[in-house]
Amino acid sequence: MQAFGLNHPNGQFMQVEIPDPVPRHGQLVIQPLAVGLNNRDRTERFNAPDGRFTIPGHDVAGTVVDAGTTDFKIGQRVLAHTDRAYADYVLATEDTAVLMPQSLKMDQAAALVTPGITAWRIVHRFATIEPGQTVIVKGANGGVGALVVQLATAMGADVIGIASARHQEAVIKDGALRAVPYDNADLVSVLANAGDIVINVAMDGVGFAEDVAMTRLGGQLVTVAHVNSRADSKAIDIVHVHPVAEPSDAIALGALAPALAVGQLKIQLAEELPFNLAGVQQGHELLGKPHDGRLVLVKA
Repeated sequence: MQAFGLNHPNGQFMQVEIPDPVPRHGQLVIQPLAVGLNNRDRTERFNAPDGRFTIPGHDVAGTVVDAGTTDFKIGQRVLAHTDRAYADYVLATEDTAVLMPQSLKMDQAAALVTPGITAWRIVHRFATIEPGQTVIVKGANGGVGALVVQLATAMGADVIGIASARHQEAVIKDGALRAVPYDNADLVSVLANAGDIVINVAMDGVGFAEDVAMTRLGGQLVTVAHVNSRADSKAIDIVHVHPVAEPSDAIALGALAPALAVGQLKIQLAEELPFNLAGVQQGHELLGKPHDGRLVLVKA
C-alpha cells in the first residue's frame, strides 16, 4: 500500500510503498476516506526519528476492509482514533473505532475524532459539571473549546466563553450565554470568582493565575497546562487534563458521532485537502499558520 511519511525530523513528506497491515485478534483494517489533521501530527513530524520512516496521523473516517476477529463487518462505515493514518489502510481496535451514522459525512467525522474525544473526556471525566453551574471556557473557539462549550451547555451549564474579539459571535452560536474577549478585556476584573468551574483548553493552558482568579472559592479549575501549579491560599480543586485510557475512545466517539449526525453538535471545517502527497504537505503548512476550524484530508 501507499503511505505518506518522512524519515528525519521536520523533513519533507514522501510517498512510499509499504506492506498492507495484517489484523490480529480484536483488530480491524480501515481504508481511510478522510483523515483529520491535528497539532499532534505536527509534533510527530518535528520529532520523527532520523533514518526511520514515520507515518503521522490519528483521526480516520472510512470503511472496513478486513474485520479480523471483531464484531465489525467488511464494508461498514467507521470512524476511529488510530495511528499511522496517512496511508491507504490503517489498523484499529474495537475500543478505538465505532460505526458511523449513515447521515454523517466522512469529512465531518474525521474532523471530530481527536478534539471530540478530548472535549468529551474533559466534561465527563475531568470536570464535575452539574446543571445550573457557571462554567467558564478559555479557548472557547478552538477545536476542543468549541466542543466543550457545546457539551457543557447540553449538560445544563451556564457557559461563559473566552475567545478573541473576532470570535465572540461564534462562541455565542455554540451555546455560550456570554462571550468575553481576552484581547481587549481584563479577564480578572470582568470574571473574578465567577466560575463554579473554569476549563482552560487554550494553547498550553496559558494564564494559570487568571484561571485561579476566575474560579470561585470551592470551585474547580480544569486545565490542559502541563505544569505543577497550585492556587496558593485559594481553596479550589485543580485538575490537570492528562491522557487516560478510560472511558475508551469508542465510548466517547459512540456518544459524539450520533449527536454530530443530527446537528446536536457542530464542528467547523477550515479546509478540505486532497488525500495525496501534495495535500499532506499543504495540510502541514496550514497547521503551522492561524486557521479557523479543522483541516481534513479527503480521498477523491
